[in-house]
Amino acid sequence: MSTCTNRCHGGHGVTTEGTDTHVECTSAFLDVSTELLGREYRVRFLAEGWSMHPTIRDKELITVAAVHASEIGPGDILLYRTDHKVLAHRVVRITRVEGVIRLTLRGDGTDLCDAPIGAQQVLGRVVAVDREGRRIDLDGRGARMRWKLGRWWKVGRKTLRKEGGREKEDIAGLQG
Repeated sequence: MSTCTNRCHGGHGVTTEGTDTHVECTSAFLDVSTELLGREYRVRFLAEGWSMHPTIRDKELITVAAVHASEIGPGDILLYRTDHKVLAHRVVRITRVEGVIRLTLRGDGTDLCDAPIGAQQVLGRVVAVDREGRRIDLDGRGARMRWKLGRWWKVGRKTLRKEGGREKEDIAGLQG
């Protein structure tokens, strides 16, 4: 597979809007990326935003490869288009209703899911991020296991904080 590296500037690529890890959805970027991914090339570009932190940090170079709907699984990070932008978020749920695949995605740094999308909106799968001179693979079983362990850790910490807060309130009530 070949790779096309693109550092998009001047309205043809990466921008920051709020905290989403996304790319400005210009017709030029969308057309070129769709064409290259359709020909099994990989596309590389700088992503900006914080919604995928800590997996993808602001202004890191990410690599996207073509993916078929049948290959998508929970934990994959997909590049997909919405009405006004292109986002890179993680698959948290896959549903199939009457043969139609619906994907629910969420940024690693957020608690809310995006509106479900259809498989036809997917441009590709984020397979790597370049960080401080080294490549970090985001595709495959090892990457999914790291994500699952991270999610379990995050849920466990939230539960402990909640329980810890209740204990403090209960103790304060007993003393008063």
